[in-house]
Amino acid sequence: MLFASLIILLAGLTWLTPVTIQQPQINQEQERIIVKRSWHKDPTKSNEPIKIKAIKVKGAPVALGRKFLADEDWLKRLAVTVSNNSRRPVRFISIDVDCFFPIITAQEPFYTSSLTYGHILLGTTGLQSDERKSSLPEESLTLAVPEEELASIRASLIELGRFNFQRIELTVRKVIFEDGQMWYAGWFCDSQGRCSPNIQPKVSPPFTS
Repeated sequence: MLFASLIILLAGLTWLTPVTIQQPQINQEQERIIVKRSWHKDPTKSNEPIKIKAIKVKGAPVALGRKFLADEDWLKRLAVTVSNNSRRPVRFISIDVDCFFPIITAQEPFYTSSLTYGHILLGTTGLQSDERKSSLPEESLTLAVPEEELASIRASLIELGRFNFQRIELTVRKVIFEDGQMWYAGWFCDSQGRCSPNIQPKVSPPFTS
């Protein structure tokens, strides 16, 4: 009787499917997207002095507005190439990098960083030679998020228990020319702070005339 019960038990065990425990994938590739925002309602009429020519993530070309696969460290491997689209030398460039979590309802970026070139102040000491050099018309530059900024982003993510961004929005914020004049969010401003809105911007001018 006992032997027969054991035979029945073993036969039943052969029908059991082994359960595999899935380990979380820390560095899994996911869909990402990078988009470009404009200060003009019609981007084709934008007066931005610089133009985004190319974007690469981990050395691979990425198209604006098209999804691609990348791991959680993709911001570290982001490289944006811009060209001086004006007819004047440029000594400073600032591009906003707004980072969003993969939540459809999220309206505000979790983190805003920036891509920069050069320095705002003329004659500042302690800068490397490439930071003092102005970008000539039609010259191309490749920008990346500074390493110290990446460390701050990683610390903030760990504190929130989050590990990656799904979407990045790029917005050209400020361009300063060698002669001291400036383009700011759709406004051209002279060295005295007088601004002329060639287009209808999204914000008020940074200076009063």
